[in-house]
Amino acid sequence: MNRRLFLFLCVYAVISLRGAVWHVSTTGSDDRSGLSWRHSFRSVGHALEVASPGDEIWIAAGCYEPAVSSGVIMPSGSFRLKSGVSLRGGFFGDERDESERRLIDRDGNGVVEEWEYAGETILRLPSGVGGTILDGVEAASIPTLLEGLTVMDGNAFGSEGGSLHPGEGGGAHLRGAYRVSRCEFSGNSAIYGGALWAEGGVEIESSFFSMNTAVLSGGAVRLSGEGASMANCVILDNGDSALTSSGGGLSCAPGASGEILHCTFAGNSSRNAGSSVELSSGMWMCSSVVWGGFGHPQSVLAQNGALIDHCATESGGFPGVFAEGGVLLEKRNSGKGGVDVNENHPDHLYPCFSNPSFGDFRLGDGSSLIGRGRRTEGTPRVDAAGMVRPPTPSIGAYDSHHLRNIAIDLSLSAPLYFGLTQELLLRSSEELAESRLSLTDISVASLDGMDLTSLHAGEAEVRVEYVPAGSDASPGLATFRFPMRRRPISVAADSIEWNPGVSSFPELTWRLTGGELLSGHRLSGTLSTYSSMETRGESTCYPITRGTLAVEPAEYSEDYEILFQNGVLTVFSTGGGEPGGGSNYDAGEEPHVAVEIVYGDILDGASQIEGEFHDKETGGTIPGTFSWTQDGESLPCGIYELEWTFTPEDESLPGETGSLAVEIRPRPLYVCPYELYRFYRSENPETRYLLANFAPGEDEAVVEEPPVLHVEAGYDSPVGRYPILMRGGRAPNYELVLREAYLEVAPQPLEVAIESASKEYGRPDPPFSWRILTPGFSTGSTPPFEVVREPGEVGGKYRIYARSLDSNYSVFGGDAYLTIGLVFPAYDIKVEPLKPLQTLRELQVKSEFLDPYTHERVPGSFKMKDGYDLDTPRQMIPQNIWFEFTPDDPGHYYGVKVAPWSEIVGIPLTVKIDDKTMEYGEDFPEFTWHVEKGEILEGTELHASLRLKQSLEDAPSPLPPGRYRIVGSIDRDIVPANYSYCYRHTSFKEGVLTIAKRTVFLIIEDKEYVWGEEPPEYTSYFSFAEDGSEPAPPGLFDRFDFSYQTSEMSDDGIAWITATGLFLDDNYQLRIVPGKLTRKPRLLTPVWPDVHIGFGDEVPSVTVTAAKEELPEGVTSLSSTFKPVFTPEDMKRYSFYGVFGIRHELPGDHVISLASDDTGDSRFRWDMSKTGVLTVGSPTILVSPDAEQLGEQGISVTRRLLGNDPSEEPIVETFTPGINFFPDVPTALRNIHQGGTVWIDEANGDTFDGHSVLDDVTLYLPYTFNIRRNHSFVIEKPVIVGNYAVRMGCIDPSGEVFMEGVAFYGTIWDVVELRAENCTFSSIARVSRISLKECVFRYYSPTGANGSLYALVPTQTFPVTKSEVRLDNCVFKMEGYARVLSISLDDNFSNTDEFKYSANWPIDMTTCTFEFKKPSVKDFDDYFYPRQGYKDFEFYLY
Repeated sequence: MNRRLFLFLCVYAVISLRGAVWHVSTTGSDDRSGLSWRHSFRSVGHALEVASPGDEIWIAAGCYEPAVSSGVIMPSGSFRLKSGVSLRGGFFGDERDESERRLIDRDGNGVVEEWEYAGETILRLPSGVGGTILDGVEAASIPTLLEGLTVMDGNAFGSEGGSLHPGEGGGAHLRGAYRVSRCEFSGNSAIYGGALWAEGGVEIESSFFSMNTAVLSGGAVRLSGEGASMANCVILDNGDSALTSSGGGLSCAPGASGEILHCTFAGNSSRNAGSSVELSSGMWMCSSVVWGGFGHPQSVLAQNGALIDHCATESGGFPGVFAEGGVLLEKRNSGKGGVDVNENHPDHLYPCFSNPSFGDFRLGDGSSLIGRGRRTEGTPRVDAAGMVRPPTPSIGAYDSHHLRNIAIDLSLSAPLYFGLTQELLLRSSEELAESRLSLTDISVASLDGMDLTSLHAGEAEVRVEYVPAGSDASPGLATFRFPMRRRPISVAADSIEWNPGVSSFPELTWRLTGGELLSGHRLSGTLSTYSSMETRGESTCYPITRGTLAVEPAEYSEDYEILFQNGVLTVFSTGGGEPGGGSNYDAGEEPHVAVEIVYGDILDGASQIEGEFHDKETGGTIPGTFSWTQDGESLPCGIYELEWTFTPEDESLPGETGSLAVEIRPRPLYVCPYELYRFYRSENPETRYLLANFAPGEDEAVVEEPPVLHVEAGYDSPVGRYPILMRGGRAPNYELVLREAYLEVAPQPLEVAIESASKEYGRPDPPFSWRILTPGFSTGSTPPFEVVREPGEVGGKYRIYARSLDSNYSVFGGDAYLTIGLVFPAYDIKVEPLKPLQTLRELQVKSEFLDPYTHERVPGSFKMKDGYDLDTPRQMIPQNIWFEFTPDDPGHYYGVKVAPWSEIVGIPLTVKIDDKTMEYGEDFPEFTWHVEKGEILEGTELHASLRLKQSLEDAPSPLPPGRYRIVGSIDRDIVPANYSYCYRHTSFKEGVLTIAKRTVFLIIEDKEYVWGEEPPEYTSYFSFAEDGSEPAPPGLFDRFDFSYQTSEMSDDGIAWITATGLFLDDNYQLRIVPGKLTRKPRLLTPVWPDVHIGFGDEVPSVTVTAAKEELPEGVTSLSSTFKPVFTPEDMKRYSFYGVFGIRHELPGDHVISLASDDTGDSRFRWDMSKTGVLTVGSPTILVSPDAEQLGEQGISVTRRLLGNDPSEEPIVETFTPGINFFPDVPTALRNIHQGGTVWIDEANGDTFDGHSVLDDVTLYLPYTFNIRRNHSFVIEKPVIVGNYAVRMGCIDPSGEVFMEGVAFYGTIWDVVELRAENCTFSSIARVSRISLKECVFRYYSPTGANGSLYALVPTQTFPVTKSEVRLDNCVFKMEGYARVLSISLDDNFSNTDEFKYSANWPIDMTTCTFEFKKPSVKDFDDYFYPRQGYKDFEFYLY
């Protein structure tokens, strides 16, 4: 699956990059472009119409319904999908990328799932409309994504929607390369696949299905074909236990193959086996959980060959044994401690979903599903809540990073009594690497390995710490509690006989008759009997009771359970019952034995003797106590005369004595049988008993004849309680007393498995199938039970159960049900044919509905469905007109929808088929026809199927030229048939198809060659078009041979190529298109001479020659003379501020080219791309007041001009007035050229400070004066320029200004390089490189202007990368608010990446001096504007 998903994503990404994105929103309109949210469509259907494969449709939050069309039964509607057109929802309508969508907890279950987009996009059907909502009419051949959609309320129960697959997929019907991702399907219904029918390679991932139903199979999803898959899906509460046949959550069609990975199925139901999931033989379900279903108890039905791998289901939900890693779950969600506590038992595993009642199926920390899944190639990277899955995944759609839980059980090998040791038995669900047991309270028990010893009665808590063998499972701690039972011992009091007249009161004794005391423990205390005794008749018996008897040491007394058996004290009468003496007191109540004393009781006069003595004088009662002379003794059975003493409390009073006859009776020895229990028809268990109530110090050894217990119940004794009887048994001084106990014979449990069944109403119940599951039980000829069902015959479900026929058996088993389905009535419907143009209101229908079993008439109503147009004349083909039958008894019969045939009488027509022509090998033309006789009714259409009468199966292809017959018939396969049935009596007259020979053209391709070379090889090809636009298929004409021939070459080098000897077969006629053969002249390279001219000279004619090595043999030389073409790129006029113009003749090297390629010989041509060089000398212009006078006289002058380097020799040049000698600067500039130099001689006019000053006519102008285009401006001393500003700029970085002995009282700016000596300046601005020697700066600024050196930066005008300032022995005379140096970046400069100011801006002013008149600003610049982001720009003054 990973590979398939990877290919899907790759192809889908490519398509997405190519395709358009269409937008749909509830506020849009279908008359917009749909290419943005602002111009979105309103309907999804319109977007699907305009979209093409590779496009995506983004749908904003809201509810969208398809267009509705009237159907035969009910209105219908569907969104018709296109292959390759993806639908994506979850948008709010302002996103620029799908990643901007966000998720929220939309259903309030406490978890944000992958399908819960905040902007919910709902696709649904209107109320009362039928159809599949998303209808993939054709199989998707390229990846098509459906994402972020909520699909609800679809219903597919028939063909009303015009679907090609009626009844399949209420929410969506998809085939082929569809991928459903992060979608929700709710409330959809169909016959198969209530929410989704997926066929072929459809992939479903991270989606939610709830409350969907199907009549037959697949309450939520039905998979069909090969390669379908589901992953990370939650399928919750789908199907119907009374309606859906099988697969309430998922059903796979026979033959389907694919995979189900990491899905959670919960609460799904159907009435047959596979109530949640039904798998076909080719399916693989892995790491998925099926739980909490309803309906049939078998939740998973897997056909032979289906693989269920590392999955979980409820116990009993899957017949047979799971494949590797299967988990059987409890029906309860968790143990008592809750979902986060590991209470898993090896026999009881819990899913521990966080909150299934609210739809939260994440795994609590106690879940048995954690870490029990299997990682495969298709395991999703994240779970349904977007959490990254760990290396060992969990089972189901949700994962957990908690380690896998181990199920642990600890039990005792037998009940544990005080002082005993039993073995602990440890079980776990998987192998443990280590386990350690410990006690939380060591005072109750002790632990040695796996042996637990009881130290006291109570409860012992054992902790089990364990470490699993696998690192992916969770180490844990489990706690188990075990009862420490009290140790039982049996004690019997000895029975005693006593005659008071013979002996004193005997000692009461006891004996241990059962169990044993631990070493160091003993019984201590005294027994008791009645304190007052009297003899009635010969003897009287009194009981001897436990008294104060207890275990010592006292700290262990509660660790024993003492089963005490009373003894008997028998007192014999001797007649000597008077108080001795009797002289001291009056006897109020005669002393007597008040209690029964049995064997083993201790004599105690205070508790056994009762009586009163009165004062003889006052008559008052004398308080006191009685005692036996033998107090503390215990006597054997018999009658004794025992002496007694009465001691008054008042020690001053005398006592009284006497004797009484005391009977020590036999002590009852209780035989205590164990209760017995068995089932009917089984052997009696062994009888066992305990003996209790031994006299102190005695035990079973005193029993001379043990009693025998028996029960009068045999193997076949019926159910009941049978008393346990005793016979025999004898022990001296004891009377054996049998305690009541019983053998209970219980009904034999009989487990019966019953299969559910179904029938139709009115049919007898089918035989119920059952089997007995109780091992070893044989029913014989007649089982002791009968299988019956709840009464009732109305359609519905009735419980089937086993009812016992014999009270000796208890019959039980799982629930099964008989489903009584409603009966479809048999019917006979006859419809009279309609005539053309009749209406449905005139339709005559006869119907009869019968019970299929009794053949009795079923009463009910039969009528045409609503929605038909009853009054429009019918002109269509036969139609299924839908009628509804509603039975009067809906509890027994289904309603019926039928569509009887509504026939229309045919209309005779004669149709003539039109004749057609074509050429051999062409596609057949469209065959057409026309009505020759008869008439097609208005508003109707006739569709005819036309074909050649000759069979094409055995005919040659293509058909050879000839005449062929065209025949026709009514086309009944067109959907819809468009009224063709009305014209079924139509007769056709044949047409003729004439196939002519096909014209084929031999296209001979044009060729050319150069004079002196060999002509090229000729080529050609065949074509069915004269212009060659329809080349014949390769190889079609290879079998035909021919040769080329060429016409005579003309003087202008042209000849024609044709073919000869070519003959084709009878299917073609040939035409030849000749080719053109062109002989081109040879191209020669011109050799240019050096061409030099002076400035202003005319360009001379030039002679070029051909290189000898390029000339062919026989030609010795070739040359041409002409005036070259001279058009440099910068030959255009320049004008600045509308003042000065510059001539276009430019000095320097210029490209010249040939005016023509003509060599004078037609065999040769010059190569026009080869050019020469014209060198034009650079001019120098002299400006002097003498120029005007000398010009009038026609006199030239000479000057020794200084060079830029003082060490160079002066240059002597001659200057002619009007040519390079002018009286003023403006005139000179109008005649300057690129690379020229302007020399200014001493000028006339006013003087200033002893130097000449140029007047207003020259440079004293009210605007900025600009010298541009690589001109040098040289001024010889002593000239003063006093204009407002002299702007001396150079576009080319090689331009420069050199001055010597010049005073400027304006601003010099926009110069690439300025060099000056012995000059005076006011201000210099925007100069890149400055070198000044022995110059003076005089600057006055009353308001704080920029400064003497301002803005020394490269500008947009001068894009240089290196700048420097070097001043040698200069003096700065500053006055007012003046600065020496101000820096401000040029506003227009933007080439920020070229400059690293700290390295490229050195300033050297070390030899300069400064004179300031306050308040001058002496320091460096605080006027720096980093306008272009130069934040590290610094200057330093050395």
